[in-house]
Formats: sequence, structure tokens, C-alpha cells
Amino acid sequence: MSAISIMFALALGAITVGLNFNSLKDALTDSQYYDAIVLNNDQTADKQIEKLGGKAQASYAYKYDSNNARIYLLKAEVEQNPLKTRRYIKSLSSKKSESRTQSGLYKTVTVKADQLTEKAAKQGLMASYIAAQLFSQTASRAVALDSAAFAKIKAQSQTVTFYKVHNFAQKAQALLKITQKQEKRYKEGSNEYLLLEMTKPVSYQLVASMCSGFEFMGFFLGLAFLMMLASTLMFKVLSGAASDKLRYEMLHKIGAQARVLKASLRKEIGVLFLAPALLGAIDVLFGLQFFKVLLPNPYSQIWIPFVIFFILYLVYYLITVKLYEGLVIED
Repeated sequence: MSAISIMFALALGAITVGLNFNSLKDALTDSQYYDAIVLNNDQTADKQIEKLGGKAQASYAYKYDSNNARIYLLKAEVEQNPLKTRRYIKSLSSKKSESRTQSGLYKTVTVKADQLTEKAAKQGLMASYIAAQLFSQTASRAVALDSAAFAKIKAQSQTVTFYKVHNFAQKAQALLKITQKQEKRYKEGSNEYLLLEMTKPVSYQLVASMCSGFEFMGFFLGLAFLMMLASTLMFKVLSGAASDKLRYEMLHKIGAQARVLKASLRKEIGVLFLAPALLGAIDVLFGLQFFKVLLPNPYSQIWIPFVIFFILYLVYYLITVKLYEGLVIED
């Protein structure tokens, strides 16, 4: 019985974890505030995103100084449209419930111009760092300057426009194609190319591909363990067919009706199926705790894999009962 319950837990656990890897896509969607970017006023990309229902949130001129890994912004633009990004958190208090996302792992952080001073950059404050990451993956600090100081920075001035779209997951593929077309304009390895490579559409595609692989693996392992479980249970049931046949024949001879015998047989096999199922389900519920380091919420929509698995398990139970009735009970 213990071996059967372990195989049940392995089968159910594999399917449950495999399906839950899809939650990584939701976490990725929550982890970045902006859904797409357009570099240097690419009007073709602008129009394509707008056709998808995208709305420009803000546009910024910036300069990237690779020597000291700094991003320089126009203070007036940041004052007019403060930068927004997402920050990972372990939990949120009830007072901050308005910032809670669907997964509850990220909150929106607003960076204002007065947080992007030269002093803040030298002190290495978090606001300066997360603002810089919106414009370059290799920059570590961002500073907002007035127009005169900005003009003195000896670096090429560029612009970036940030967009948000409704229902990003459905439009991720189209946004990915727009991003890839922009990448062709820049040298591979350049700051612009790397910035586009780290946008939400590209990251989403990578995570989605990985999740599909894990989902397939989960279903494959789940079905494999289910077949092992089925074989073990079938062997256990059939091994007692000879003795059970004599027992049921004797009951039939002393007057027991066939329908009563069949009901008794269904209950006996039902106990044999139900006991390991309950133990296995409990094992899975406790075992999912270990996947919290990999999955945002391993218990998210847990009823889906449980329902799928128990339907398969029920079908196998009904088939077993039908076969066993034919072997043991004579009509």
C-alpha cells in the first residue's frame, strides 16, 4: 500500500508541478511595469504598437556614459513623468493592498527627479540603480540633470518611449516581432541591442518556452508514474482473483444476489484505490512546499491538476471493477 501511495504522489505531483510552471509567465508579466519600448522615435514600431492598443506612458531623452556606467536624464521630463518600475517583495501589508499584483510578488515603485541627484548616485541609493536599469542593463546609476548640464555630457543623446498594452499575454508574440525588428537596426552587443533584449516581450518568450518544456515533462512523468501505479494495482487486484472467485461463488450459492455481490466488490476495490489516493494527495500537498523556491505560488489553481488526475484515476477504477467483475462474479 505504501508503494502505491508513493507512486500516486509522484504521478500527481509531477502533473501538478508541471502545470504550475506556467505561473512563471504570470510572474514575469508582473515583474516589469512597461510592456514594450521604442528606441529613437521609430515611427513604424510606434504605429504597430498603437495598432495593438498600446498607449505611450512616457518618452525620455537620455545619454549613456559607459565610462562610469551612468544614465543621464532630463530633469524636466522626469518631473513631468516620474519613472515607474516593479520591485520584488516577499509580502505586502494590508495597507499596501492597492499595490498588490495578481501573484502578490511585485509592487510598483515610482522614481521621481529629486531621487536622481548626483549625491544619490554617489551614495548608491536603490532609486538611482533601478532607474538606470530602465535604460541600460550595464548602467548602475541614473542622474537627472537640467537641460544645460545635460547638453554638456559628452555622449550620444537617444530617446526611449515606454508603452503599456491591455492583455499583454495575448499580444506578446506580436510585440516580440516588433522588438526583433528594432534590434536589427543596432549592432549586436550594443547598449541599444541589449536593452531591447531585456524587454518584457523577449523575456516572456524565453520563459514561455521553458515553461512549455517543464509542462510537457510534468505530464510525461505523471503519465509514466500513473502507468506504474496502474500496473501495480492491477497485479494486486488480479493476484487475489482466484480466492475471491471461490468466496463470491459461495456467497452466491447461499442466496446473495448478484447486484449485492457487485456492490461489495466495488467497495472492496474502492478502498484499495481510495486509501493510497488520500495518502498520495496529502504527500503532494506537503511536498509542494519544497517548490516555493522555484515557483511563485505552487498551490495556484491546484484544483486543475487534481481534477484531471482524479478523473483519470476514476476511469481506471471503473475499468478495473468491470474487468474484475467478469473474472469473479458469474451472472
